[in-house]
Order: sequence, then structure tokens, then C-alpha cells
Amino acid sequence: MGRNNFERPLSRRMMLFCFFICIAERFSSVHSAN
Repeated sequence: MGRNNFERPLSRRMMLFCFFICIAERFSSVHSAN
């Protein structure tokens, strides 16, 4: 259920964006800690 919705291009783009934000936040935290 909802597999089609997940395969949508928009959903994929949002997931990628979220992932990028998560990485950016982690990098920022590490940089700040250093």
C-alpha cells in the first residue's frame, strides 16, 4: 500500500532533500564541535 506514491518523482526528490539536510546538519555539528 502506498508503494506507488513512494515511487513518485516528487516523493523521491523530497527524500533526497531531507537526506541532504540531515547530512548538512551532521556536518555542521561536527564542524562546530571541532
